Amino acid sequence: MKLSIDAINAKSPYQLIQLTDMSFRFVTDYGLTYRVGFYADKFFMPNGAYHFYIANNEDEHGAHDPKILEVVIAVIEEFFAQASSVMLYVCDPMNQRGAVRNRLYKMWFLEYAMNHMMTLYSESVSFDGNQYFTGILLRKDNPNHDAILADYQAFLKVMPTRYKLRAK
Repeated sequence: MKLSIDAINAKSPYQLIQLTDMSFRFVTDYGLTYRVGFYADKFFMPNGAYHFYIANNEDEHGAHDPKILEVVIAVIEEFFAQASSVMLYVCDPMNQRGAVRNRLYKMWFLEYAMNHMMTLYSESVSFDGNQYFTGILLRKDNPNHDAILADYQAFLKVMPTRYKLRAK
């Protein structure tokens, strides 16, 4: 799958640079450089599910910038323009900010889901002494909607055997 940089930049308040078929970079008005995009899932649904990510290169918590949400929405809209796309996210607890990221993601994605006929399902899973916040976002008209949600809920039960905390 390849996302269109032209379609994203037409809606984004910041100019994005395409790094790979599904990843981008942009610089905010505050001088922070962010990477945003997707990578293919290996564990839950290897053919058709992609993990969303956003990170700044400085690993800093920047000033509140509502334009970042606009960038995220532009990227997600292009992602869901693809027929049966399934978006996943896992908030990494590595720097103790997983719960904060989860609240932000749920706020962003729930509003998006309600306005675009999408389903957002989020959950937390604890293992290895860490709490992982995770979610799935998919179109309600996805022909496999109910089966994907059921499979995702089943996957959460075995997630501790498949997911390993990445080292920084």
